[in-house]
Amino acid sequence: MALSNEDMFALNQIPNVKLDRKKHGGYAVSDLVLELSHFIDDEVVNRVEMQMMSDRLIKDWDLPENF
Repeated sequence: MALSNEDMFALNQIPNVKLDRKKHGGYAVSDLVLELSHFIDDEVVNRVEMQMMSDRLIKDWDLPENF
């Protein structure tokens, strides 16, 4: 599964992370998280994963954005 624009935005909120599709190509979420986990602590990775899953569930279940 490729990263959505929202996923790219969320990951780019991490300090010192600047992903660009044109420069870095396409990444799967799992590959990217694995690579990031080598230099970012577990807490940051967990927060990013949880936010991405939360955003996806809100969209999939048609919940209000402020849920």
